[in-house]
Amino acid sequence: MSKAPSQIPTNQIPNRLTGWVQPFTLLVLFIYIAALVVMGVLTDEWISHPVYAIGVILPGVVVFVWSRAYQLETTSVQISNEEVKVSLIWYVIVLIIYSVVLGNEHLRVLINEETNWITLVIVPLILIQSARGKQGGTFRELLSSVGLTRQGLGKTITLAVVTCVLLIPIILYSLSEEQLSKVMTVFQKPDQAVLFYPLSLVMAFLLPGFTEEVMFRGILQSRLSSFTRSEVNGLFLASLLFAIYHVPYAYFLTSWATHGNLTWSLSTVLTERFITGLLMGLIWMRTKNLAGPMIVHAFMDSFIILASFVK
Repeated sequence: MSKAPSQIPTNQIPNRLTGWVQPFTLLVLFIYIAALVVMGVLTDEWISHPVYAIGVILPGVVVFVWSRAYQLETTSVQISNEEVKVSLIWYVIVLIIYSVVLGNEHLRVLINEETNWITLVIVPLILIQSARGKQGGTFRELLSSVGLTRQGLGKTITLAVVTCVLLIPIILYSLSEEQLSKVMTVFQKPDQAVLFYPLSLVMAFLLPGFTEEVMFRGILQSRLSSFTRSEVNGLFLASLLFAIYHVPYAYFLTSWATHGNLTWSLSTVLTERFITGLLMGLIWMRTKNLAGPMIVHAFMDSFIILASFVK
């Protein structure tokens, strides 16, 4: 028999560092540090990855301090253990499907940012609503439970804008020389910049920014936080799942430098994707609104999309 539904925990966000030191978070951080060491051994680059981590962590510290005074309204939305179960089962199914399809060069075209709307948004929301049963409330309440709501909108946008500004140096630092050259080429021509950068930002928002944030912050982080009764554990666990989700991309796609090397693929996603997942998850945790994480996610991806426009 499943346990009774639990309320989304909105008052368990520790404002002291000691509140973040828990067995699970220490384990995940150990895995992260081990991945950094492996990256250094494989690539012989011992500076760039720690620099990237610091460049992402610093905005996270600012968000953490800036939002300490934020008061979240108590929500009446209930999350059942069945929702947690179906969310995790669907995540595993998606991971298996993506591994199989991306591993076949003839089927690879089936996985793209458009089909992610089905696998990361539509299907999991339908499954969760079904798991909620007749007493699970309306679909609007479901959307609210994943952060698609007006509540906290001003706060989350404020945090997102501040975060995006602080991330600019590390985003430019993380681009390859070719990508950076293409981005600079666009911005040196105002007529192109005015056209192509907003287009890149909108594309990034509607595709990976929206789909991945709904799945990993709105669905998984919220459910895992409720299940573990810990916002911190939910944040770290969802960020870890977010990183692992990118393993099939890193291993099978030739556009990734890690193509064909499983150890390098794992260490790459565990360092780069995990740390950015923490940053976006922190904004979600503070505001319970997905607009902020979506904006930050879109902003980080927009420069890569912009570079792709330049031949």
